[in-house]
Amino acid sequence: MSRADRKKRRQQRLEMERQAEYDKAMTGVRKIGEDASWAGAGAIPVQISKIPSFDPGSVWDFREFDEVLTLYVSHTDPEQSGYFKAGYHKLSEAQDFVRPLYEAIIEFDIKMRFGGQFGFDGTAYSVRFKSGFSEASLMWWEDGPEEWRPFIRQVFKVISALESIP
Repeated sequence: MSRADRKKRRQQRLEMERQAEYDKAMTGVRKIGEDASWAGAGAIPVQISKIPSFDPGSVWDFREFDEVLTLYVSHTDPEQSGYFKAGYHKLSEAQDFVRPLYEAIIEFDIKMRFGGQFGFDGTAYSVRFKSGFSEASLMWWEDGPEEWRPFIRQVFKVISALESIP
């Protein structure tokens, strides 16, 4: 076997491995909090979640790779607590749709001082921001703390747009 043939076979094998990794990320079952990852997946600078008490929830990832934002969604599995249903679904990479939603979240100022709250049945929400080794998460129940309401209203608008995607 020539050197060129060996190189070609190695490239084919690597491509098959990358495709298998991608297929697993797109179709596999994951624990909530576990990232779907594959070569070239990109970073997740913003993640938004909506987790109702008694219905399936959704987690939307804004992934960025080579300055292109792509939107993905995972759905919680009500039959298996703590897990997503199989699948990681690409919703959109149309920059005229995805980027304004992303910027509506990251460009918002929020006060970190707030009055806490708690509840039992209802819906929990979160927004996670990540850049390099830095990370911040905001989590709230139902309407959230009064001090965060302008931000929360903005998040709810974004969630409404995300839920309208077929």
